[in-house]
Amino acid sequence: MRRHLYIITNRGNAQKGQTLSVDYDEKNYLSFFQSPEGGAWDDDEICIYPDNFCFEYFAQHIRMLKNAGIAYDYMVLVFCGHGCIDKNGDKWIEIRPDGTYGSDISLTQIRTICDGIRTLFISDACLKLYTGALRKTLLFSQLNEDVLNNADYRQRSQDLYNHYVSQTPNGIFVAAFAASPGESAEDTGRGGLYSLALLEAAKKCISSRTETVKTYGDMVDFCTIHNVASVVVAEQSIDKQHPHVLGSGVRSKAQLPFVVLPNLEYKPHLYL
Repeated sequence: MRRHLYIITNRGNAQKGQTLSVDYDEKNYLSFFQSPEGGAWDDDEICIYPDNFCFEYFAQHIRMLKNAGIAYDYMVLVFCGHGCIDKNGDKWIEIRPDGTYGSDISLTQIRTICDGIRTLFISDACLKLYTGALRKTLLFSQLNEDVLNNADYRQRSQDLYNHYVSQTPNGIFVAAFAASPGESAEDTGRGGLYSLALLEAAKKCISSRTETVKTYGDMVDFCTIHNVASVVVAEQSIDKQHPHVLGSGVRSKAQLPFVVLPNLEYKPHLYL
């Protein structure tokens, strides 16, 4: 399966050397997705953009792959930084702190470029109303080391993850937001409140493997994890922040995976 993970962060005008929540978010998401249960994403499947994501280049790359008939089967885009909602209700993220043309992109633009590709978009950013001029663009695992270092287990995790992705409809697009329109996304100092809750929910699924497998089977989909995290965020923000998820695949029978829990006993080609 051809898949790719993009982790995009915007540190704003923070001084170099100053550690921000988005820096923790980047490390935490990377750790999760590289873990076996997070899909066992390999280094060559991951791109990280701290303060330097260029949507034009991204769009050109995706179009080139589509035209060549080798488009990704699945993409995950994670953004941590600043965001807003405009007067028309479209959601925006600020991908770079330089304030240059093209540093703001909308969900509509992202969805258009990702059309036809299974996509999970996660945004940990505010959705406060913004009426100014936008700078638009053109266009963990909890297991022991023996298991973590087991190449067979990692391969089975990757195969299982890819299997569930392939079961979803072509072009499925699920977008998750840390806040509802008009709300701010709280910062804990150790990462975004939503991101921490999301990854903590995933971590609990992994650590309570027996109970999770009994309840959900060998996969827990993204929307289920999101719903658990949303309750935590609402409680910890004293009902000021309410994450929400939308997209063409939210009510689909087949959901995009977020956590996979393969059998710990080796069974070759189990998920191929």
